[in-house]
Amino acid sequence: MVIAGVFGGLNSGVSEGTTHVFLESAYFDPSSVRRTSKQHGIKTDSSFRFERGTDPQATVAVLLRAADLICQLAGGKVASAVQDVYPSAILPASVRLEWKYLDILLGVALDRKEVGQVLTDLGFKIENQTEAYLDLLVPSSKNDVTRAADVVEEIIRIYGPNRIPMPGAIRVPANLPVFYSSDKIKQTLADSYAAIGLSEAMNNSLTQESYAELVGGEGAVKVLNPLSSELGIMRTSLLFGLVESLRYNVNRKASSVGLFEFGKTYLKQGENNKIRETERLGIILAGAVQPENWQIPSREANFYTLKRVLSLVGDKLGLKLELKKSGNETGLYFQEFQVISRNKVVGYCGPLDGKLLQKFEVGVPAYFAELNWTDLEKMAAQSKTQYVEISKFPEV
Repeated sequence: MVIAGVFGGLNSGVSEGTTHVFLESAYFDPSSVRRTSKQHGIKTDSSFRFERGTDPQATVAVLLRAADLICQLAGGKVASAVQDVYPSAILPASVRLEWKYLDILLGVALDRKEVGQVLTDLGFKIENQTEAYLDLLVPSSKNDVTRAADVVEEIIRIYGPNRIPMPGAIRVPANLPVFYSSDKIKQTLADSYAAIGLSEAMNNSLTQESYAELVGGEGAVKVLNPLSSELGIMRTSLLFGLVESLRYNVNRKASSVGLFEFGKTYLKQGENNKIRETERLGIILAGAVQPENWQIPSREANFYTLKRVLSLVGDKLGLKLELKKSGNETGLYFQEFQVISRNKVVGYCGPLDGKLLQKFEVGVPAYFAELNWTDLEKMAAQSKTQYVEISKFPEV
């Protein structure tokens, strides 16, 4: 058996007793070879080369060269003419290189004639040349050249980066003050959560397809070439990654677990199944929120603990968050609450359903909240800071 572009058959190989050799010089589609190699779990020298692309116009020349070497070194004789099967010609790629783009990318204006000569020597065909741009046909041997930046790389490789002069002055733009910074808000909130004993989690964006089925399974983005069945889709919620982290800690005798995570979820939406990325904030609490000591007994996490943690989000973003009972029965929460800000639902929270925790083999009650961080940031950016005059009679 032979797998095209990956490996040849044992019986069709050459041995010491071989007297007749059939030579084949072929071009294989790179993406097809990569899929085949991935599907069968076979990595060979052949697949390594073909999946990165070869020159489709060089097949006949390579075949004649191989036949010539057999005749010279092994005393062989050519027994038949070349049969070239080329049903549909692969046309060379066309790229437009603007002179202005070349000058900006390199930081210096190169001589136009020298650039043209370099490209011609590299096998590029200049179809059209104006004062503003060059229209080029890319040689078939350079299948990685698909855009103007690739052409500039080819030019500077031959021209020599050492010939680009150093600038006489370093110019630094004046940075305008940023009144709202997404990263700064995240860091501030993360510091606040760390101060009350929570730890930040960073889970994989790939997860199991069975997890998506727990929330309906609609709109899940499947991975074409998953590494394993446990990494088959892009996550639709931060819940399952945080529950897995909770299970890991509980199984290692952690008496108190408080985790939060900033991450993106992925869903297909609309008639065109357009993939939408949404930044979210997930929070999960379980176990003792206050360790036991000689003066104060241990206190377990409850819904009001989760509510207090959520209130920090509103404080840092300058938003008012309200909780309202939800009529949804998703099977995720024992009792589900909507998180509302400015008359818009921005998340859900509540104690997790016991059956869900049982599926994940978590033996302690847990409380979870997931907020649409993208919507919250938009609301926070639109908020106006209000200043109040300092009291003349401050409190003592």
